[in-house]
Amino acid sequence: MFKPARQAARTGAVIAEALWAAGVPRDALRLVSLAATSGGDEGAIPAQTGTRSGACPSFGGDEGAIPAQTGTRPEACPTSGGNDDAIPAETGTRSEACPTSGGNDEAIPAQTGTRPRDLGSRLIADPRIERVILTGAYETAERFRRIRPDLPLLAETSGKNAIIVTPSADLDLAAHDVAYSAFGHAGQKCSAASLVVLVGSVADSERFRRQLLDAVGAYRVADPWDESARIGPLIAPAEGKLLRALTTLEPGQSWILEPRQIGDATWTPGIREGVLPGSEFHTTEYFGPVLGIMTAPTLDAAIDIVNAVDYGLTSGLHSLDEREIDRWLARIEAGNAYVNRGITGAIVARQPFGGWKKSSVGPGTKAGGPSYLFALGSWHDADPAGADPVPASNFAATARRILRIADPADRDWIAQALASDEAAYTGEFGRARDVQGMSVEQNALRYVPTPAIVRFEGGREAELLRVVAAAIRVGAPIEVSAVALPSAPLRELLIDSGITLRIEDAARWSTRVAGLAEARIRVIGGSADPIARASNGSPRIAVWAGEVTRAGRIEALPFLREQAVSITAHRFGTPRRYDIP
Repeated sequence: MFKPARQAARTGAVIAEALWAAGVPRDALRLVSLAATSGGDEGAIPAQTGTRSGACPSFGGDEGAIPAQTGTRPEACPTSGGNDDAIPAETGTRSEACPTSGGNDEAIPAQTGTRPRDLGSRLIADPRIERVILTGAYETAERFRRIRPDLPLLAETSGKNAIIVTPSADLDLAAHDVAYSAFGHAGQKCSAASLVVLVGSVADSERFRRQLLDAVGAYRVADPWDESARIGPLIAPAEGKLLRALTTLEPGQSWILEPRQIGDATWTPGIREGVLPGSEFHTTEYFGPVLGIMTAPTLDAAIDIVNAVDYGLTSGLHSLDEREIDRWLARIEAGNAYVNRGITGAIVARQPFGGWKKSSVGPGTKAGGPSYLFALGSWHDADPAGADPVPASNFAATARRILRIADPADRDWIAQALASDEAAYTGEFGRARDVQGMSVEQNALRYVPTPAIVRFEGGREAELLRVVAAAIRVGAPIEVSAVALPSAPLRELLIDSGITLRIEDAARWSTRVAGLAEARIRVIGGSADPIARASNGSPRIAVWAGEVTRAGRIEALPFLREQAVSITAHRFGTPRRYDIP
């Protein structure tokens, strides 16, 4: 279901017609006109529909947000992963999840008095919609969860992105990349640079400021039909926080380039300096052509400034010092990390896209990456095809101990899980992989162990043992919450592995969940519903509540965050390679 925002209605109609003409069946793509559903505004474009609505690719209309996307019964989506240890739960789609207005192939009758957002709200609230994929503001994700707290939501949301420039940087290159990252597309990209943090002597460098102003001054601001334009208008006239960012300075700040309004929705770039840690401009996403300059005495202090923001979408470093690059990569909290290049323009497979912290909602698997489809399915355990029992001698000491703890009836099952964990770690999770192998740019996807909670509601203790084993193999710091005391050998394993064990009944667990600001939770033997109720659907709590499988490729995902690292790997055409940990 394709529902363009009101101001994009005619554009949406052209896109839909092009897709239909290209062969997309009308019964798979429906166009809904906001103008038509709002009571027939002048200039309304008739919406069109097929008789069967097999998917709902888009609904939205929120100011400043890219339309959300949703599929019907996405656990049926086939993958090409070839994992032998797990199979998708179902195949087929539920077309009734996208309600139609009838079998008319021409137009959807207007609903008198229907507000533009009603369709989206009704779709989200309908229990037949099992997942929603959103690209938009974090506030939109909160709104969706207020409508339906238990909504399975996968979202790439906001970003407050920064580039750090150290004294060892190529300042010409840094000025160019900061300018383009901040003001390309008038700053209206979730990955755009909103801050630049100048370290040490660069903080006092008039040379860098002149270079930055020169780079920005080369961008002509004009309407899109002017072929010389580098910066065009905003998607709508600036208002609210963006208008404030373009017109109002905070105490201690000053303009080194003051923005000017030259059209209804067109502004020249603005650069302010004197932005202090903790100020509004430091922490707020504005989504427009305005950049703030901050300063730090050291690289670690600069990283602290960047990590203090609630978001973690993209981040950049300009430095030619390999020690600084290593330090930054070890500490930066962002899903896409860029070194000595701009921080926008991620390419599928080359730089899989998605953030950390408030920049991501749900499982956090990256769009365009090898794990994305795993988050769109519900998985059942299955026997590995043609697998023989795995000898205990094949495992490392910790794995052999896990095998000894298991009930004899479950040992073959646990052994297959441990073997799958090892294969997933050595083949995917345990190394940074550059699948493109470009000579002038390194693009590696790596997995960072992340804290998580394992909640054991009851059932086979082997399932708890299996999930703990997956977390231990990837090195994730976890804690276990259980309704009853596990067996003594399992408790000893948890203690020796540095894993905290909490015994919490349903009431105590719900109380703790209600106080969590952010968490990743793997539920065993229960559902996600109590967590959704206790947290009021907080988008900052990600829950995995599916069946426990032997597939290491699936079971390790709650304990890892993905990070795409992109590094310019040449100087003036001469290759300069880096070791990406």
